Amino acid sequence: MDSQALLTALFPDLKLTPNGDAFMVNGNPEWSMWIDSRAEGEFTQRSVPELAAIVANEAPRVSEADRQRTAPWGSFLAIFQQQGDRLQAVQRGSLFPTEISPLALRAKIKTIVDYDHDDQCELLIVTTAIRMGIST
Repeated sequence: MDSQALLTALFPDLKLTPNGDAFMVNGNPEWSMWIDSRAEGEFTQRSVPELAAIVANEAPRVSEADRQRTAPWGSFLAIFQQQGDRLQAVQRGSLFPTEISPLALRAKIKTIVDYDHDDQCELLIVTTAIRMGIST
């Protein structure tokens, strides 16, 4: 599944324009979204293949109305299922406070394992923070 299809499933009312690996949102050159990482597994339901994706939303100057109807600024996790011929987001949740820019804090899905042996996958998500040019 390509990044534009995932973002369109999350936000069908937004206009996404490809801009390298990211997408400009609603024609605003200061607002972009992209997929930082993705992984396949069974996360919310047994025997249902799903796709987990970390979505980054860099929106420093959007209207309050746009913030209310879209994702918070920063990175968040979304879980998708294919339902017939339609891709649907079945879960969405914030990973980090919205004050942290996704450009300064990169999140990646590192591994998928059934840690607690309940026949559902858990995600290990790692981050890299960049401050003043130093990566940690």
